[in-house]
Amino acid sequence: MSASQQTKPILWQHPFVNIFKQFRVEDWKKSSKEGDVTSVMDKQLKCTVFKIQGSVPAGNYIQFPRTSTQSLGLTGRYFYILFKPIPTKYFVVHIDTVSEDGLVVRISFSNLFKEFKSTSTWLQFPFACQAAKGSVEHFASVGAKSDFMGPAPLSQRWTMLVMDLHYILSMYINRKYSHLKNIRLCANLLVKNCFTSDISYDPRLSVRQARMLGIKSVDETFAPIPREMSYFLPKTKEWDDLYDIVRFPLSKETSSPSHAPILPFDSIQRNVDENASPILSTRIKSKPGIITSPRRGKTRTIDATRKSGLFSTASNNIAVATTVPERPRKPKIKVTRELPAVGVSLDSSIASCSDPTASVVEASSGDIHVFASSKPEQEVVVHRHFTGKNKSSIASTSLNTRKTTISNLDKSIDSRQQSVLIGEKLNLKTSDETSCLEPDPIIKLKRIIGFGSGLLPFTENKAYRHIALWHPTSSLNGGNDVVVYAVHAVVVAMETANGHQHFFVGHTEKVTYLAFNSNQGSPCILASAQSGPGGIVRIWKFEAQKCVAIIRSQHSTGMNILAFSKTGGVLVGVGRDGHGKTLFMVWNTSAALRHGSVSVIAKAHTDVEVSRVRVSPIDDTRMVTCGRDNIRFWRVRSNQLRSCPVAMPTEHKVEEITDVTFAPMGIISSKNYNESLESGSLSVYSCTKAGYVLEIDFQKVAVRSVHRLYPSNSADENAEEIINKGIALNTIRFTSTFVASGSDDGVLRLWPLDLSSVFLEAEHEGPITDIDLTSDGVKVLATTSAATLGFLDISTRKYNTIMRSHTDIIGDSCMDGLRRTICTCSDDCSIRVWDIDTLRQLYDFATPEDTPTVISCHPMLEIFACGFESGAVRVFHVGSTSVLSEHTNVHPGSQVTSIVFTPSADRLITRCEKGTVAVFDTSDVENVGAPLLRSLPNVAARGKHYGPQALSVSQDGRRVAFIGPNEFTVTMSNASTLDELLRTDVSGTKLDPDILGQRPKVDVPLRITFSPSSIDQLLVVTMGNRLLKLDGKSGKLLSVTDNIHRGSTTSLCVGDDCCHLVTAGDKLVKVWDYKMSKDCQAFIGHSSSVNRVMFTPDRLTLITCGEDAVFLWDFLGCGSPRDQMEEDYQVETLGRTTKTDLFLSARKHGEEEDEKEEKPRTYSPSMIPQSFVEDESAWVPPEILRTSDLDASEVSEFTVDAKMMRNLQGDKPEEEEIAAHPSQEDTLKQISETNLKTLEKHTTSLAASINDSVPVRVAWRTKPNDSTECSRTHTQCPTLPSSVRQQQPETQVVTFQERPNVMSHFASQMDGSQAATRYFAPPEGQEGLKLQSVIGYNGNARHNVAWNPDTGKLAYSSGCLVVLESLTSGDRDILKGHTEEISCLAMQHDGLILASASGSNGILSSHICLWDVQSNSCKATLKYHEHDVVSLAYSRDDRFLVSMGDYRENSLVVWSGFNGLSAPVVLASTKTISPVHQVVWDPHTSNEFVTVGHDASILFWMLEEDGKHVTLNVHEADIPENLQMDEIRDKPVHFTAACYGKEHMLYIGSSTGVVSVWDTSANRCFLHWKADSAEICLMQSRACRLLVAGASRAVRLWSLAGVKEMRYSDNDGKPGNLYLEDELTVHAEVISGMFDDALDMGIVGTTSGTIWYLDWNERSTVRMVSGHNEKINDIVFDEGNYFATCSDEGTVRLWSVRSKELAVQFQVINQSCGCLTFSHLMAESSFDGVSLKPNKMLAAGYSDGTLRVFDIDKLILKLRLQPHTHSVTAVEFSADNDTLLSGSTDGTVAVTSLATGVTLRVLRDHKGSPINNITVSLRKDHPVALTELDGASSVSSDGQLCMVCGGDRRVSVWKTNWKHDVCEMIDWLTFPAPCFAPDGSKLAQNDKKLVQCLPPSSCYFHPTEADLVMYCGYGMSKCIQMYSLTQKKVVKSLPLPNWATCMAVSPVGALVATGTTSRLMELIDAEHGTFQDFTGHCGTISNAKFSPVGNLLVTSSGRELLVWTVCVNETEENE
Repeated sequence: MSASQQTKPILWQHPFVNIFKQFRVEDWKKSSKEGDVTSVMDKQLKCTVFKIQGSVPAGNYIQFPRTSTQSLGLTGRYFYILFKPIPTKYFVVHIDTVSEDGLVVRISFSNLFKEFKSTSTWLQFPFACQAAKGSVEHFASVGAKSDFMGPAPLSQRWTMLVMDLHYILSMYINRKYSHLKNIRLCANLLVKNCFTSDISYDPRLSVRQARMLGIKSVDETFAPIPREMSYFLPKTKEWDDLYDIVRFPLSKETSSPSHAPILPFDSIQRNVDENASPILSTRIKSKPGIITSPRRGKTRTIDATRKSGLFSTASNNIAVATTVPERPRKPKIKVTRELPAVGVSLDSSIASCSDPTASVVEASSGDIHVFASSKPEQEVVVHRHFTGKNKSSIASTSLNTRKTTISNLDKSIDSRQQSVLIGEKLNLKTSDETSCLEPDPIIKLKRIIGFGSGLLPFTENKAYRHIALWHPTSSLNGGNDVVVYAVHAVVVAMETANGHQHFFVGHTEKVTYLAFNSNQGSPCILASAQSGPGGIVRIWKFEAQKCVAIIRSQHSTGMNILAFSKTGGVLVGVGRDGHGKTLFMVWNTSAALRHGSVSVIAKAHTDVEVSRVRVSPIDDTRMVTCGRDNIRFWRVRSNQLRSCPVAMPTEHKVEEITDVTFAPMGIISSKNYNESLESGSLSVYSCTKAGYVLEIDFQKVAVRSVHRLYPSNSADENAEEIINKGIALNTIRFTSTFVASGSDDGVLRLWPLDLSSVFLEAEHEGPITDIDLTSDGVKVLATTSAATLGFLDISTRKYNTIMRSHTDIIGDSCMDGLRRTICTCSDDCSIRVWDIDTLRQLYDFATPEDTPTVISCHPMLEIFACGFESGAVRVFHVGSTSVLSEHTNVHPGSQVTSIVFTPSADRLITRCEKGTVAVFDTSDVENVGAPLLRSLPNVAARGKHYGPQALSVSQDGRRVAFIGPNEFTVTMSNASTLDELLRTDVSGTKLDPDILGQRPKVDVPLRITFSPSSIDQLLVVTMGNRLLKLDGKSGKLLSVTDNIHRGSTTSLCVGDDCCHLVTAGDKLVKVWDYKMSKDCQAFIGHSSSVNRVMFTPDRLTLITCGEDAVFLWDFLGCGSPRDQMEEDYQVETLGRTTKTDLFLSARKHGEEEDEKEEKPRTYSPSMIPQSFVEDESAWVPPEILRTSDLDASEVSEFTVDAKMMRNLQGDKPEEEEIAAHPSQEDTLKQISETNLKTLEKHTTSLAASINDSVPVRVAWRTKPNDSTECSRTHTQCPTLPSSVRQQQPETQVVTFQERPNVMSHFASQMDGSQAATRYFAPPEGQEGLKLQSVIGYNGNARHNVAWNPDTGKLAYSSGCLVVLESLTSGDRDILKGHTEEISCLAMQHDGLILASASGSNGILSSHICLWDVQSNSCKATLKYHEHDVVSLAYSRDDRFLVSMGDYRENSLVVWSGFNGLSAPVVLASTKTISPVHQVVWDPHTSNEFVTVGHDASILFWMLEEDGKHVTLNVHEADIPENLQMDEIRDKPVHFTAACYGKEHMLYIGSSTGVVSVWDTSANRCFLHWKADSAEICLMQSRACRLLVAGASRAVRLWSLAGVKEMRYSDNDGKPGNLYLEDELTVHAEVISGMFDDALDMGIVGTTSGTIWYLDWNERSTVRMVSGHNEKINDIVFDEGNYFATCSDEGTVRLWSVRSKELAVQFQVINQSCGCLTFSHLMAESSFDGVSLKPNKMLAAGYSDGTLRVFDIDKLILKLRLQPHTHSVTAVEFSADNDTLLSGSTDGTVAVTSLATGVTLRVLRDHKGSPINNITVSLRKDHPVALTELDGASSVSSDGQLCMVCGGDRRVSVWKTNWKHDVCEMIDWLTFPAPCFAPDGSKLAQNDKKLVQCLPPSSCYFHPTEADLVMYCGYGMSKCIQMYSLTQKKVVKSLPLPNWATCMAVSPVGALVATGTTSRLMELIDAEHGTFQDFTGHCGTISNAKFSPVGNLLVTSSGRELLVWTVCVNETEENE
């Protein structure tokens, strides 16, 4: 890592900091000492040192700084300590560091520690005190197997310890080091000094040696040690003779094979090679300024000699591994300095080893050793192992990566030749850096299925209950309440409205309790406690999801209960101490949010059991607790806790007390709540297991009253039972209107305040453990011991289950990739099926008499197989919830440990704990079950510990591998017959020496799995934590990786692309590069072992299952390749001279013309060559353009193929040759001389190949340096008077570019449609339709929200319409004037004029409309830009308007302001080099503005007025280097937003979230900081506050206090005292917005099509406008109150017909919804005299072939069906609503019963063509000839007609009666069509894909004529045809002016509405054939639907949704 990438140290800390000197240790004012600390004179060092001694290290120490709450603030990377351990004693050193996210991590090292231990906040390293070199102890320890742990030896040296703090935090806890907080040096040791520095000093390096190496300053990475840090060194001595240096971590040099450490790699020990200086050895190859950290090194190669063969092959082709015999110890080898003359001829393969620096030695055993010493840091040991006569294999092992690789050698070796050991010090060339796994992080937690903190003993300690809380401000979020609960070690915040989850990650053990502060005026604080030693409690800032403080109680074994005070200033915790007593802690948390400090107020130990604690809402120093048999009041006084018990009433047997809470005194007995509230007195209320509610006086600490609660049905019971029976209460809560209670019977009851009777109750599956209420008391949250979480909505009396979970450990899990479901089996005797997208539990299979152990899903069918503890194997069908097959005698009495389906689904293989392997036939499992084929006993290893992954099937389904027949071997068999193919013994896989002695002597396999077929390897995980890779066919060992986990590896899986490997162990999930060549990434979250890891089939999700929860992670390692433009067809664009497009001149040929204007032709994309479809505005179809079409007087742009231009270029450097055919000179002369003179200045060549019969593409090409560029100084751009500007052509040339890769730059949605050039507009007053409302907001535009806080006018765009809304009155007006998508808006400061800009399309250029806000009329239209406008801005005095073109033209235009009389004119214009993203005017001046854009460009502009002329001056700012590049992503930075502040300060936001502050008076940047985590799109500054928002979906408010002072100080660009005031989050990226002058409230627009109102004072967000953000696919109406829409984003939305507001939304993730239908209106039925109204249902079809039926009344998912395998395109209910008809893209029509969910039949008559629509007739008056069926009049009388229309213009009519299983086709209609498309292109006869290019077909029953059907589609003519079902012919045709893309038939009257590709909505009178055209959409209209009464028409185009009022029926009624 280079120095520029590091955190810049504070200047005074460079080059080092002498801590003892800085803090004046001799004064003890800034430091402290405790115990026996003295200063002594050391004779060796000849200076004073400090001696710290004592029997207890913790009681004798020196501490820096004086108190632990202070901080040193030292940022140096390296920590130096000069010390000497006292012999025969123990010592301890504590170093507290702080990470960049504020986490305090303690690093401790001591010789007291025996092994390395770590938690999330503490790292303990053992320190090896080795004897001094040359002492007796040193010689005695040579060769001994001593671990050097324990007291310091008698002979000790002064030692310099160098610790790399940056590396330690990054390596061990994945944190980034920030600074050093404090140091504590504990007994027993002598210490001279401590230092910090960013430089790696070497004490062995003298000043003279440094000069020889070229080290000239201390700014480099390493340098000679300063005098203050050095020891006294006599002239005749060397450093290593007297002192030791210890570096941690060990450098690469000390980790070589010959110098391998004899202790664990995470222990601190003396470097083995003490005489070698790592700096001297690496100086030559290291670059200046580079700090090298220890990383994974390259592999070293080990030769397995003939005596240690690994594999031998038996005669039956079964490879049997043999054990490696132990090699006898060899005598010590003497190394010589030159090659000896020995009679051994070396092989040519090692000839390269004859290096002058190499030495070869012959050992006594005959082996030859070659040593090379050129690069000792890359030592590799190579061994050769002979496996045959002419073949050999090489095994290489890396000590750093612990990976061993075996490869074959092809060269033959003489059999007489000795085995050769090629150098124990063989050096190979490797790179200095090892690549890391990317991206980082590679997985991201997305969802969690589960609830609760694991299996905690609920019965023993009431604190271990399932805890869930409402967010304190949930009732203020507009219905989107937030529930907070714990899952394992993760705290989850779920939004109840949409199910979105947010995670708080940081705990390492199970979270046991949660607590919120309840004061809504204070910032929301969350406290969470975890189990385990230390009693860790984390304090979170909830909105930021950031941990601000960590509390650790050293003497606590766990903190089980928490409670906040109302303000959040006091936190109470209850846990257990080390002696088992109750520990009561009180902390002061008032400063936790400010600087993360938490102090202890009081602490107490007691024997009283505590299960609940509450803090008084009026006094933070008083608390109340309850336990099994006690209630106690606590009070903090003088930092001491005192308690007082409450005397329990003796006349009542209250039993166990379960809960306690505060409420106003007398609330139960008082009839008026306000009276009890006004009294101001509080009481404590508690509940008991006997059903009693006790009221306790808070002041008198005495029971005031006793009440008992009885069940609601107690009146029917006997009197004696009533007296003895009460409700076993677990929890109780009070509100101002009712009392809520939860009890053991699982019933949530709501009582009135007098507790007289229950008025509302909800029954649950298990005992209720806890309840919580929202602040308004409307919703009650309940948790149960059955691990369910839900809430009761009192207003609607509906109960919603939020989350379910298993109640015991999940033993195994599997996934159904086709249906995106997860099946889990648990020790709670249940099997559950979960939906991955919705997290809902779909099915629950209970097996109370048998425990399921393993499970496997069928690869294709909705079936899973499960093995049980009893040995039974059962196969279940999910859809029917039935058992298909059951086998109880295959594994009798033996637990099934593994089960798996083969990928082909033909076989099911099982394995049991007694070693029996069985195979079942599942080829026809649905019909015949799974019969047993073969069972082999004793072929697998015995035991339960192997788990599900002790058996694996290859991806091709041919082989199965399992561990057995003994625990040392892995057997591979035929998956169909279980015939043995291969057997491999892995116990002897010991390729590298076990130096540490930590692995077992014989290793055994535990987990196995096959890799994908592309690699075909078998992965084996052993008990020694090794990963072995074996060849999938031969069983040959390929590689070995050691220490993949510290503990046992529980699961592993491989991605289908063989790029990544995932392992689980140590409560961690690790993601590896499959080749194990990169560093892995580890992830926390699980608090127990992870039982299963698996990928989804698309590899986008990783699933991990542990204990009782399922974690779903987004896998980010599958990046799609970027789209690249084809180089062969690069097009360059020149500036245009006129407004006439080349399209218009080229398309005049062969077209019909009107009398006055020409109607241009349109061209289909099929006519365009695929390679040319890149820039539609810059090319002409070559099949159409001819030489005769060119009119040079009108041509304004020429294009040419760039490759052809390069081929035609000459050799002249300055002026290129013109390549033209001689016969084409006349054609070239047609170009006017004016255009030639204009273009010659910038033209270098003209390449043309023009022929009357050959298509042509012509272009003018320019030199890159000829383009007009803006100077870095003020440059006067060429300007013209406004009167002549539009007449003179521009000369500036802009090169074609790709769209900038930033979100803030607008890019229009091109759907290929063109606006109609002419249409029939009805006369005023005679319109058949009137646009009533616009639903939604265009989230694709940028800066398209304009709001004037003074007038309350809000303007936003949707498509090509502008919606103007008055927030004060609620009136809305729709402004129509644009035909293309509106890109941006701008409102004048006086709020009178609104400017809107739209893009270009074809011959239409962009134009800007100026609207009068009061009259809603367009006052002027401005045209200049050829392409889209990306930004508009008004000056301060509204005299100027600036418009900026997009990346294709980069033109900037300054317009005059609108004065109400004349239209604005162009005052000045120019073009920029880089695309501009935003224009902002300086509010302090009226003639200056700034533009920010691509490649970090900033241009300061100034207008100068000189009479009628306006001059535009520009200055380009100098950008600091650290702002131009994103060093993390190595990409250029783009400036995307800007705003002006006070006193000439400019704030600029970038694509990386960095905000830079500029002094506009000097045009320099003086400050920048990371203000957001992603691209910034919106910025506003008011006073001392700055608002930023953008792609991070967060709106952040920064305080700018102190920025003014930073402008004049040298702060090195750091933010200083800037801090984040507040933050609000919306659900999508923010792309526009406007706030008031105080930034207290504002309005923002998002990319999801929503507009939000934000209030910082209330901290609330209100959604004002909702809309779809993807294409709308269908529109349906119910009986009249609602209409529904669906879109490609997977949402189904219900809109209110009256208010046009969103009522309900259903979301399905990763699926698109293609069709909708409401159930038909049915008459009410009665049952036993009770009227029953049928529920309203809504059915939706999705792209995965599923159907979902929603209950609209209950707002739940009622049914999920999958009758199709392709996308569903049409769906309809039957007439009786009992059956669902659906069609898909493959042409099948499925008939599904809603009662059973079974598909009754599948109609395949339309197979091969998509189904466009299905219509069911509800009429009863169809002709009898249509309803009769084979003379069975009794059946046909109830029959109904339905009709299916396919995309191939075929319509089938059916007579149906589903109750009697009647379905008969009565007619088959085929409508003819020509063999060519509407654009004239020829259609292939059998090409089904061409159906998508043709106008769609649709068919409906006539609303009034029972005999007719209406058809519209592509045919011989544009018309609507009416077909008679009885006459079997078309009886009437209605001509259409355009091809219809959709059709809607009004249910009343004779109106038909059709949409067109020309964006017209046509209303047709079916009786008279007249029509009217209406505009409003800016794309192809795809859907239209009339309301049931015909008064409304809803249409959609893309994401636009318009509501029209039908006026024809109103006119007819009035007449």
